[in-house]
Amino acid sequence: MSNGQLFGIVAEELERGNSTKVSVLGRSMRPFFRSGQIIVLRPMIAEELRIGSVVLARIAPDHYAVHRIIEIDSKGVTLMGDGNVVGRERVRQEDIYGYVECSPRHRRWARLWRKLLPVRRYLLAIIALFES
Repeated sequence: MSNGQLFGIVAEELERGNSTKVSVLGRSMRPFFRSGQIIVLRPMIAEELRIGSVVLARIAPDHYAVHRIIEIDSKGVTLMGDGNVVGRERVRQEDIYGYVECSPRHRRWARLWRKLLPVRRYLLAIIALFES
């Protein structure tokens, strides 16, 4: 099943008000979420549309991503995966369907992680050494 098909179904469930579990695939949200880890997506609520939230968004017609909000302005929302050193997605607020409920501890570490963007490449390399 393609990304668009799977997350299209997930987005529909979220729009109906249902939470859903999905398995993380890929490395774009390392070190906070690892491939194979199960996360719970909850229907989007206004309070969670804030910098630092992890959200499910449609980033292209048939492609979705679970990434962190790094900027919000009047024209939309900018997302970036925690495991990325470059590459951002720009989406409209209405293209965000759900969020991952994160603990206060997770949010504190994520704030620090965002500040470490200039050295993130090296930190991710070190993390990869220990994951092998």
